[in-house]
Amino acid sequence: MIFYGYLYRFLYYLQHQFYRGISYLGNYIIYEPLSNIHPRWFLFGFISCILFIYFYIKIRYPFWNTQPVYHSYDFWRKWTSSPFIIQKNFPMKTKFCNFENIQTYDYLDLQDSQMEPVIDLLVSHYIPSDQVLFTVTKKHMNEYFTGQNHSSLFSIYYEKHYNYGEPEKEKQLIYTNVPIGLMTSRSISIFVLNKSGGCIKYPCYFWDYLCVKRELKHKKLSRNIIQTHEYNQRIKNPGVLISLFKKEGELSRGIVPIAKYTSYTFQIPTMKFDKLPEHCVMVQINKTNFGDFIDFLYIFLKTSKVFKFAGIPDIGSLKKMIDSSNMYVYLLKKREHVLGMYAFKDAKVQYENDDGSAIQCIGSILNCSNIRLFYLGFLHSLQMITWKTHYKIVLFENIAHNSYIWEFLRTTNKEIMEQNNAYYLYNFVVPGSPYLAKDCLFLV
Repeated sequence: MIFYGYLYRFLYYLQHQFYRGISYLGNYIIYEPLSNIHPRWFLFGFISCILFIYFYIKIRYPFWNTQPVYHSYDFWRKWTSSPFIIQKNFPMKTKFCNFENIQTYDYLDLQDSQMEPVIDLLVSHYIPSDQVLFTVTKKHMNEYFTGQNHSSLFSIYYEKHYNYGEPEKEKQLIYTNVPIGLMTSRSISIFVLNKSGGCIKYPCYFWDYLCVKRELKHKKLSRNIIQTHEYNQRIKNPGVLISLFKKEGELSRGIVPIAKYTSYTFQIPTMKFDKLPEHCVMVQINKTNFGDFIDFLYIFLKTSKVFKFAGIPDIGSLKKMIDSSNMYVYLLKKREHVLGMYAFKDAKVQYENDDGSAIQCIGSILNCSNIRLFYLGFLHSLQMITWKTHYKIVLFENIAHNSYIWEFLRTTNKEIMEQNNAYYLYNFVVPGSPYLAKDCLFLV
């Protein structure tokens, strides 16, 4: 009541000063109608506006308004000068937490009997299209979720299926846990360019494989999976407070992305192009020259100040993905100088109408002034991949310096499909976001 008393007096004072100002200017057109309005109505109007905004946000964004993210209506955060973590202490439980059905495991603790139905769930339901096959296997999971600096985590949503025991035994109702939803996280590092020009490194978890059975999509179980997974993730590893995730197609409403961009799908064409200039070569990264790639990548991120934001897998994980041919990295070099870098990832998808799998160009780095040469290096790297593999489709992410390549590709290739994508941060705010897609690099 004391607060409302002070607020009442403050509004009365503002009204009085407003009247004096209008009177001083001789403007009686506005003054006369307002002079008879009691201050309580100004207070009522002010409180009504606040309540309207509050309930609009609650109804419009029922899930994300409860989460520690950079909301689109957090206008005051636009003027912060440095990146910051929203929740630095214990995570909060909300109504979306479901500890009864959702269990979170360290990946290395999962048994084969637990992984087999999870793989079946992903193969059948991860991609919402009958025209695209998802070809992930247990072997691929091992290659993706080991080698990180921190434990990889799997959250599985179990549904109890009840049935009776064998007929010859006493009839007894028993149940089995059947996975109907999944979410994973693996540790990466993010690099943020601050206003002073320094590159700050943060540990982070990358969320992936958020999947719910198609027939249960209407129940919005993904909200429970996200909230419970993030809570358990913070409990199991309190040293990593930040998370990053990617949305494809339908973007998240009410959250400010760190970067938004378009991806394009097209068939790999029959390629005829010029040879590389003298002294220029394409080098594929493997076990023997992996150190050269890491040195170039980290030095470029920390000294060039080209990318305002980058998400990079942990070194052990990056090496394992390259060694297992889940990722392909090529360097365009002139003698010892690196002119460009190109990163591709096996998308683990196969289109039903095409006899071949898809390769995803996830990012590139331009380190020279000759953009046409940089594009030529991309064509050579793509050709080197198709010589040895069965890829027929390219998923081209128009992000990082891929934007320079796309200016040439768009005139020579007709895309099959285009799609809006975005990366979002959880429990972390980066002032100035969203950034332009060309100012961000993601190799996750």
